[in-house]
Amino acid sequence: MLIVHATLVVQPDKRDEFVNAFAGLAETTNKEDGVLSYTLYESAATPSSFVVVEEYKDEDAFHAHMTSEHFQAALPLLSGVLAAPPKIVKHEAQDGVEVALG
Repeated sequence: MLIVHATLVVQPDKRDEFVNAFAGLAETTNKEDGVLSYTLYESAATPSSFVVVEEYKDEDAFHAHMTSEHFQAALPLLSGVLAAPPKIVKHEAQDGVEVALG
């Protein structure tokens, strides 16, 4: 499994525009083959700072997403609302182990 964290800092006055545009992108992306999860989170401590947590079956699914028509169409709008370049980090995940609290 491939896990991607994309950190996006949005211009404060463009926050709502970004959230609305991202909602459609996330809905479409979550229907792609090989996408396990594609979820946006906003920092409680730093408004307009977001992290997209993306989970893919494999590198091919990630590549398919990055080159998809809907992602490529969203890039100009998303780029236009960012306050800084995005930071994107990929991780290869190993089998997880459940951890009990306490």
